[in-house]
Amino acid sequence: MPRTALAALVALLALGADVPAGAAPATLTPRQITVAVGEERGFMVLSNARTGHRWRWIAKPDARIARPLPVQQIPMNDIVNGPPGRMTVYVVGVAPGETRGTVGYFAPGADAPTKRIQVRIAVSAG
Repeated sequence: MPRTALAALVALLALGADVPAGAAPATLTPRQITVAVGEERGFMVLSNARTGHRWRWIAKPDARIARPLPVQQIPMNDIVNGPPGRMTVYVVGVAPGETRGTVGYFAPGADAPTKRIQVRIAVSAG
């Protein structure tokens, strides 16, 4: 199994871990996105938006370096209510440099995320 696929699998499994009530949201191993100016890159996370749970940017990267795209749902099965699905976290490289952002996983109506992923973004000239 390629190292990147193994790392993605480990991160996806970690997303399923429960957070005890009242506990601070877990910060997972930071993700790195390396992208060239004008390119779009990112990663996928497990999600179940049909039940109202969603990932979203809670601290956006510096838009002068990398423009964050809206986190999008990728449906896995439209027949069964509440199937596991995936969401994409992508950025577009704007200018060479480095920046950071954070995405959070929110339950329906929640003000605070139950999970967070810190995203480091490195943009090259191409």
